[in-house]
Amino acid sequence: MCGRKLVKELKETILYISKSEQDIQSVLKYFQSKLKAVQKECTLDEKHNILKVPKYYDIVGKSVHGTMLGAGYGYCKYYCFSEAYSKDKYSNAENERLKEILMHTREGAEEISELDILRMLGLT
Repeated sequence: MCGRKLVKELKETILYISKSEQDIQSVLKYFQSKLKAVQKECTLDEKHNILKVPKYYDIVGKSVHGTMLGAGYGYCKYYCFSEAYSKDKYSNAENERLKEILMHTREGAEEISELDILRMLGLT
């Protein structure tokens, strides 16, 4: 390569945060079904809770009770809290884990809603 550095372009992602792995799986499958209904390409990696949507955003699910809180989503431009759980009712321990998750997002990341995600995927 003659000393040239190849820089892999990072795809912008949306971080979906919940208290429950089941909630994350349910929401990602919901988004997947909506995308497939309009024949948009997508792939769900259930092991890592990532919905990959070419030409749009990847959605990465993280649970405050999960492991590897800082892995797999360092370029998130947006984050969304599950509507199934009020973030105002997180325990102190959950809030500490939430801070750990959010400190790995991109500087200036913006909080959005589940409806915003549908819009960003061209589904509304």
